[in-house]
Amino acid sequence: MWAIMNKNLKRCMILGSVISSFLSSPVLADENEESLEQVMEATIFEDRFSPRSIDKIEFYPSHDLVILGNGENVAVVDAVSLEEKINLRRYEGYLGASISPDGKYLVVEGIRTEVYDIETKEKIFESYGSAISNVSFSPDSKVLVRSDLNHAQGTINNWRVITAWSLPDLRELTYQHACESAKISFSADSKLMEISCTRSGNTVFSLTDGEPLPSADFEPSERQVKRLPFTLEKSFESWSLVDRESGETLLSKEGNIDESRYVYSDETKMFICRVDDELRLYSLETKKKVESFTREKYGNFASGANFSPDGQLIYLGFESGHLGVYRTP
Repeated sequence: MWAIMNKNLKRCMILGSVISSFLSSPVLADENEESLEQVMEATIFEDRFSPRSIDKIEFYPSHDLVILGNGENVAVVDAVSLEEKINLRRYEGYLGASISPDGKYLVVEGIRTEVYDIETKEKIFESYGSAISNVSFSPDSKVLVRSDLNHAQGTINNWRVITAWSLPDLRELTYQHACESAKISFSADSKLMEISCTRSGNTVFSLTDGEPLPSADFEPSERQVKRLPFTLEKSFESWSLVDRESGETLLSKEGNIDESRYVYSDETKMFICRVDDELRLYSLETKKKVESFTREKYGNFASGANFSPDGQLIYLGFESGHLGVYRTP
């Protein structure tokens, strides 16, 4: 009997040792308890009478510029120093903004189209159009083209009117009706513009005088549009990233993902998305969550994010109107 008791006692001691060792060993977590290392920060939007959150962060790496915006405000800052170049507050009907290929002009789209000289901060052009419009620049930044919905057509919801202006003299070049769904392309030398319409076909215009050139040979300029290497597949309370070529599942997680707001860095294989109203950073290499940009860790609600062009930095916009720059882990 004593032998049996001693044997059981030894077993209990061994089990206790194992449990003690397990409890004292560090638990491997997917993410750090502390926030990422901050490199820079700046206050962008301070007007307490308009939304201050930074929801949109878009890079123009050839000029080291970043566009920051929300539903009413838009700003351009230097990507390296965060020096403010231009800041437009309480912009009514703001839908989007872009920078010309030469980095000189900021065009703001909305109920009206406005063009600003980034260096002087002066508005050089304003034109009212429809609430849904598309604005684009020619490759040499000397022509601005806008495609508007034409409400006068009544029952035809996507009837378009195409208008073009030369820069910087703002001379109107073309004005074309009867284009139900327009796609605009430019030649590489910026001398020709092609308007492709669903029903009426393609028409080539001269960007010198605005005249149509029915017999012109048109070679569109090559635009390098990065296509994500995966597709986002969403189901009830779960989502996954699937490789476009192999069909392999790169990442699969639970939660309700906002499929309209996510960014990816091909350089670091990192992915930022909003899941259950929380910005999260995932690694496609480890298939783990690396960071949660929570209010507790970062002091404010994270409203927007993007990677620097080289993927080494994360630009994080906050509800308070602040922009923080952090090192990618």
